[in-house]
Amino acid sequence: MGNDSHYGFSYYEGSFCNYGGYGGYTGKIMKLSRFLVFRKALSMIRKHKKGGDALDIGCAYGYLADFLSRKGFPAMGCDISDYALGVASSMFPGIETFHADIDNGAVLPREKYDLITAFEILEHCRNLDKIAKKVNYSLRPGGLFLISVPDSDLVPPDEQGDDTHVSFLNTQEWINLFSKNGFRCIDRVFYPKFLKKIKPYWGTNLILFQKDK
Repeated sequence: MGNDSHYGFSYYEGSFCNYGGYGGYTGKIMKLSRFLVFRKALSMIRKHKKGGDALDIGCAYGYLADFLSRKGFPAMGCDISDYALGVASSMFPGIETFHADIDNGAVLPREKYDLITAFEILEHCRNLDKIAKKVNYSLRPGGLFLISVPDSDLVPPDEQGDDTHVSFLNTQEWINLFSKNGFRCIDRVFYPKFLKKIKPYWGTNLILFQKDK
């Protein structure tokens, strides 16, 4: 994953930020998108767990950690960006956050969480096998790991529009990666489905794993 300097104010906000086409990370389009995606994600999670301790990896401003905490999954958040963590602490002072470079030296606590999420994070990371092992170590037996990742078959690398992306896998390759590291894929959804053929980069590719019991 890129260093902290890659994910400062200019990455999230401003006319030329990574989210500029959506009015910025806090813009109305992003807020609506998050609401719909989080609601879909929660429906996937609740088929298997009704509650439990959660961690959102790459929490950014803390939106998902706050959402999960209000839905029965008390959540912490971690991120590489001190800027984003500062915003998260201001927006959601009740959510505990901590700095962690999950792609490199970060160590997660053993069997602490029932649910770990990583939304639009893994494509920024190089050491995917190590991350899978860290997540497995930190989940309780039977815990869930929900990821949101691009599918390189739907959106090729040169069309992903973010120069901080360094890993390009299709959905089956993401599944294979975590399957060999102690996880079982239990659900997968492209949401909303109608965008899959016309504007796949606007959709969200969700894959849910469960740690072996």
